[in-house]
Amino acid sequence: MDNHSQRADPEPLSNNQDVSIPSFVDERPPRSYPATVHVAVLCAFVLPIAMVPYIAARRHTTKVARTVKGLNDELQQLRNELNAAASRQKELQSELRNLKIPIADASKHLRELREQVIRWETHSAGVEQAMQADLRRLLDEVQHSRYFS
Repeated sequence: MDNHSQRADPEPLSNNQDVSIPSFVDERPPRSYPATVHVAVLCAFVLPIAMVPYIAARRHTTKVARTVKGLNDELQQLRNELNAAASRQKELQSELRNLKIPIADASKHLRELREQVIRWETHSAGVEQAMQADLRRLLDEVQHSRYFS
């Protein structure tokens, strides 16, 4: 057998003898911790590190969600204003359609009145010229009759 595999019984040690054990040899067997302890220790170090990006992303997401909600509120308000403006435009168009007939009638009446005024002015001018001609003739006759009388 090998020299290494068989060892001689150690010599009995006396109480006075000092035996030194090399430092690389551990007297105690290595401790074995349950897996839950390993997981707990790992989580204690990894979880805070992993939570930092999560918290930052959560803050950003919350901020974006608030912005989107605000924009949705503004969009709804603009839609309401657009609907009100469209309704008002329909009302105005209806009023305009209702006013077109009276305006057309008034325009036609105004045109007829202008034509009457033009005819009257023309007639008046003719009458005035005739009256002036008659007055001149009468004046000439009066002067002629005074001259010969």
